[in-house]
Amino acid sequence: MSAGSLFPSIIVFDDLRLMQESLYIGDSPYQVSVGAWAFWVPAFRVKILHAFGGQAHCLASSAPPREQLLAGKFTIPDGGRYSTKDWHDALSKNVLQRAAENFLAAQRLHAAGLGPAALGVCLVRRFQAWYASEPGYTAGIMVEDLNLLPRKWRKVTAQQMLDAGVRPDRILSSVRQQIRGYVSDLNSVVGVMPIDAEHDIQRLTVVLRDCLRTCESGSEVVFVSRA
Repeated sequence: MSAGSLFPSIIVFDDLRLMQESLYIGDSPYQVSVGAWAFWVPAFRVKILHAFGGQAHCLASSAPPREQLLAGKFTIPDGGRYSTKDWHDALSKNVLQRAAENFLAAQRLHAAGLGPAALGVCLVRRFQAWYASEPGYTAGIMVEDLNLLPRKWRKVTAQQMLDAGVRPDRILSSVRQQIRGYVSDLNSVVGVMPIDAEHDIQRLTVVLRDCLRTCESGSEVVFVSRA
């Protein structure tokens, strides 16, 4: 992977408040579309992860009770789509790592003509949401708006994703729920992942963690390889 692709443009927001039907960045309201694992802010072309204490969070009605699950006090019955471990791994994953995974997967999908261009990563230093009692931080990715791209009449297949170096999510929502013939939704309990990318995921996660602490807010920061 080239240095330019591993170290993306990063935009940093100091303060973001997500309500059930509205979003504020600082004191300014913005249109928002809220999903189970993330929310889309079209004004900035960012898809930001739901977060609880810096860890991924899910708003789906099927999600287990977070605190009980992570404390080992809730067990999911056998025979379902996901195990207790699957949910534990998903809800305990740091959002910086998940943003890095999503960015790298999105890059590969776009390079293969299967998804929108990955434009960068978004960091939020102070994230407040109606479902969390305390503010924390979160992250996401910047991507092209799929509604503005030309429609593709042939849907992406799971094999095409694998050929591009990306593993589909376990229940193939990424294959079923495409927008205009492009892979859109990368997040799930066992979500979309770039294959054999552990080293790049770790390196990019470190960059994002450093930037969360030190980068100037409100402007884009373009990173270059320091190797």
